[in-house]
Amino acid sequence: MSRRTLLRGAGVALALPLLEAMHPRRARAAAGAAAKRFVSMFTANGTLYPQWVPTGTEADFTLSPILAPLEPNHADLVVVAGLTQQGAGGDGHQNGMSGMLTGQSLNPGPFQGGANTGAAGWANGPSVDQKIASVIGGSTRLRSLELGVQVGVADDWGRMIYQGANQPLAPEDNPAQAFARLFGAAGTTPEAFARARARRKSVLDAVSGQFQAVSARVGTRDRARLDEHATALRDIETRLDLQARPSPACTAPAVPAAVPGHLGDNDNFPTIGRLQMDILALALTCDMTRVASLQWSRSVSMTRFTWLTPAINEAHHDLSHRGDDDAPAQDKLLRINTWYASQLAYLLGKLAAAEESDGSRFLDSTLVLWSNELGKGNVHSRELAPYVLAGKAGGALRTGRFLTYPREVPHNNLLVSILQAMDISVAKFGREDWCTGALTGFI
Repeated sequence: MSRRTLLRGAGVALALPLLEAMHPRRARAAAGAAAKRFVSMFTANGTLYPQWVPTGTEADFTLSPILAPLEPNHADLVVVAGLTQQGAGGDGHQNGMSGMLTGQSLNPGPFQGGANTGAAGWANGPSVDQKIASVIGGSTRLRSLELGVQVGVADDWGRMIYQGANQPLAPEDNPAQAFARLFGAAGTTPEAFARARARRKSVLDAVSGQFQAVSARVGTRDRARLDEHATALRDIETRLDLQARPSPACTAPAVPAAVPGHLGDNDNFPTIGRLQMDILALALTCDMTRVASLQWSRSVSMTRFTWLTPAINEAHHDLSHRGDDDAPAQDKLLRINTWYASQLAYLLGKLAAAEESDGSRFLDSTLVLWSNELGKGNVHSRELAPYVLAGKAGGALRTGRFLTYPREVPHNNLLVSILQAMDISVAKFGREDWCTGALTGFI
């Protein structure tokens, strides 16, 4: 069976996950290691470093209160502390956001920064994920997949992915559109999407006969993998329908905010995020892409975490500017950042549960990076910026470690180390005068 096997019916095409049957029998024993993959995840407005940084030694460390939800993934983590992200152009949020994955300064442009910092434009180089995609992205249908959760307007506060200088890539905020792009042609308008859904109801329904025929041909392990794939697809389709039902306009690329049932509604934030993580995991396991990103909101995120208990009704960015002695604000920020850690734990759990065709975990062949545009929100500092990595990058990265570096070490060095872990030979990345090479002891 070809690795590019597609099931087709009723105007849709369904990609299958990687199966043992996709390797010729004579070649299975000699099949190489699983393909490497890279995922980046962003959350905003800095962190609370004392509550974020682990304690202990490199190999024997205890996760902090913020990182506690990642305890089940302890052995898969590399926590990197102490680095400083350089920045130039615009305000701290602007250059932090655009430089986080590019290691570059901002070019001149039309976006006026805060606190009289002047205007700035887009970043002056590619982001690390796109550098990776330029090497490994040609063997999949999508070079890379960019997903977002209520990212908003196109400006340098809301773009972290760059194909090159002045070439930002917009994340897809709409799970329905992302799902349609990957698993069916739903069109680009709410009307087209509604017509497509009415016509075929489900991607799985359209190809059910072929799906059952393929399932009958393969072995027990592949059959279980196909069943898991079908269950995941059906679950996402069901939840997408529930999400869209209050308002057909929720499938439009630009959804007005503060209208009940729309994608822009604040309280839809966790639901959309969960859908996007499920879609991202499916895209990887179907080998539709090997490079993906998930952007939760944007720098200066104004998300209100009303779903937490007790509810947080103040905007995240406003809370991040409160003083260190404001105990109620500090408690709310702790809970916000801990919730984001739990979302990463969910994504890692999906990748750890998914099996490669050789029986290994997808997480073992993947490298995941969680980063932030700031270290400390109330002073816009990029010192002590928080970085959490997970996955073994196909064995290139030793996990279960806590690495600390002096503050003068630039975060560009981390980007170099990530590229090297992905088998891309570089000595520097980003702005050269901000980079001194790979991190010591990272690999």
